[in-house]
Amino acid sequence: MIFAATGISLVLVFIVGLVIVGGIIALIAAILGKGKTESDDGDLDENKSFFDGGYLAYIGYSILVAFVTSITFGLAFPWMCCLMQRWKAKHTVICGKRMYFDGTGVQLIGKFILWLFLTIITFGIYGFWMAIAIKKWVSKHTHFVGEEDNNSYFDGGVLGFIGTNILAGFALIVPFVGPAWSNIIRLRWETKHTVTDSRRLIFTGTVGTFFLKYLLWGFLTGITFGIFALFIPVKNMRLETENTIDHEHTIEAQMKRSEYRNLIRTDYSAYKSDNVEYEMEGIKSGITDTMGQEELLALANSGSRVAQYLYVKRYAEGDYTVEPFASLLKAASDAEYAPAVSLYALTGEIEETEKNTLLDKAAKMGQFPAIRNRMSYCADIGLAQNDIAYLKDAVRYSDLLNEHGEELTEDELILVKKCVLAIRKIESGKFVSSGGSKASIAVVAIIAAILVILGILCSVLMFGRAKMVSVDMDSYTNAEMMY
Repeated sequence: MIFAATGISLVLVFIVGLVIVGGIIALIAAILGKGKTESDDGDLDENKSFFDGGYLAYIGYSILVAFVTSITFGLAFPWMCCLMQRWKAKHTVICGKRMYFDGTGVQLIGKFILWLFLTIITFGIYGFWMAIAIKKWVSKHTHFVGEEDNNSYFDGGVLGFIGTNILAGFALIVPFVGPAWSNIIRLRWETKHTVTDSRRLIFTGTVGTFFLKYLLWGFLTGITFGIFALFIPVKNMRLETENTIDHEHTIEAQMKRSEYRNLIRTDYSAYKSDNVEYEMEGIKSGITDTMGQEELLALANSGSRVAQYLYVKRYAEGDYTVEPFASLLKAASDAEYAPAVSLYALTGEIEETEKNTLLDKAAKMGQFPAIRNRMSYCADIGLAQNDIAYLKDAVRYSDLLNEHGEELTEDELILVKKCVLAIRKIESGKFVSSGGSKASIAVVAIIAAILVILGILCSVLMFGRAKMVSVDMDSYTNAEMMY
């Protein structure tokens, strides 16, 4: 009885000791984990990605996660997973956007138990699906600070996951560059299937860069008797993050945006030159700001497009559909005097098709009222029909207004922001495999075929051997009977 009480006391003391140690480790990790956060960022460079988590903080969190997970026999894994992911996300910046993680252990625990149960009853086979499920859950709860669009997901499949890891395993055995090449294969697959707030991520690292870093880290680990290995995980996270961008910052995406903007600018400049010529014609005709109504009307009736437009603008008092204002405005518009084209398109009693044609022309002519109209028009159609061409036109018209100092209203800013989010959502969903996923699936198929063939060969060999043994036994029996 005394021994039993003593044993219970020792167990309780041991548990209390573990809790105290765990609390101390948690406190140390929390203190060490305090570092740079989004409130300290200021203006981040949108062309830079980096990880600014500290070495001691990572070590502290790792010890805490391992300790708590082990003493709870894995039941605390969901909370520890969230703790580590929250720390990693807080210290990760992709193209000037800092991340954050909003998942909780309570949200994950039910799913984790189900996945664990399915893995156990399938003798570990479901473990492949469990790895993908956890990745998808973590991706869903990872976002960029300040983004309103929480459209985050991971769209990699199990076959791609298995094939990629098999390829990475084969690459690992290649002399010298094996570890770097293996990690590159895995990172490229994982990154290109990750979408954070409608921004598909792209991994740009090369085997050469990683190989040189790994070579250096291996050397430092050797000469420090393994101590440097404690810092390698954080260094690796920094290297991986520095070589990660989103799709909007790829060279291809930036070139397309630049080409379209240059096209708009070219149209604007060309028509602007025509407008200057028209203005010069007006000056030569003697048109001034102080010219009287009768003199201006006389010049307008003589065919001066500048006079026609100015007369309508000065004296129509907003009613541009009555005569002679309607006729004069139409004449100036037909003569392609840019301000008249814009005003006639916006106010004239004309069919919708003709109106849109004239407004497109006026927008290209650099008329800001027409540009605003086209921006709203394209935005409305693009959002209603989920048409990326219209959405991009709306955003680029807004860029043109901004370039020329035309401030957007609050409603226009909201509309443009909706277009940007819609474009990201469409483009992030338009993932086209670069061959990696197909190669991974092909590897899985080849290996499966090899295993099937080996199984058949083994079966044939075993059957043949069994038949030979049977024949030998029959021969032995017959020979025994002869004697």
